[in-house]
This record gives sequence, C-alpha cells and structure tokens, in this order.
Amino acid sequence: MDGLRRTLLLVIGCLAITATLRAQQPSNAVSIMSYELYSWLGSDGEWRFRLLPSPSGRNVYAEEVFNKRLVLRGVKNLERKLAEVPKGSTVLWLDQIPSDGGVKEKSGVHLHYPPPDMIQKIRHYAHGQDVTIDMSAQGNSSS
Repeated sequence: MDGLRRTLLLVIGCLAITATLRAQQPSNAVSIMSYELYSWLGSDGEWRFRLLPSPSGRNVYAEEVFNKRLVLRGVKNLERKLAEVPKGSTVLWLDQIPSDGGVKEKSGVHLHYPPPDMIQKIRHYAHGQDVTIDMSAQGNSSS
C-alpha cells in the first residue's frame, strides 16, 4: 500500500508541474515585434511611408523600402497599416537606411521626417493602438 501511495503522489506531482508549465505558455499569444518605419516626400507633395518588420541581424535594402507595391501613400494608409501591428510592438522610425556600404536610398529620393504636427498625429494614433513609435535612432538628416 505504501508503494501505491508514493506512485500516486508522484503522478499527481508530475501532473501539477505539467499543468503549471502549460499555463505559463499561452497557446495563441501574438508575438510582439519590432518594426521599421521610413518616410519621404513624394514628387507630388504627398508623404510616402514604408512599414516593415525589423529584420533582426541584417540590413534593409533600398529595394525593400521603395517597393512601389508596398509603399503607403498618405497618413491614412499608414494608420491602417499601424492598426495591423500587434499591440505592445515598437516601431523604430528611421530617416536613413542602415547600410554596410550598399545603396542607401533610391536615386532622387531622400528619407526624412514629415512636419512635427504630422509626426505628432501619427504618434498619437499609434499610442491609441498600444504601439510605441521610437525616433531615438535619428540620423543626421532628421528635421
């Protein structure tokens, strides 16, 4: 009887540990990510944006930033895209493409930030989506 009692306690203990570990790992958790945001003024006077997942450990290429099919035209389209970003994520807004000597910008296009009132509007919208916009890595061309 003593051996059966020990075995039963051991099984109950293993089940309790397993249940605790499973409770600590949410099954459908949305992963919080970092994103990069680039902006520039189009030749027509409309602001363009590109929001993409931050590529951990590699450089972003100009072709990725300036891909015409993926560029967001205007603040409203940027806001729609920001609404898709997982809550709690951080968006690093950059005014230059980090590079290891490759092409940094598309010919004739220079990355820079929009006017302060537009930046404030975008940050306010992102804050309402529980997304942080970080501009602390500003390059030399910031305005």
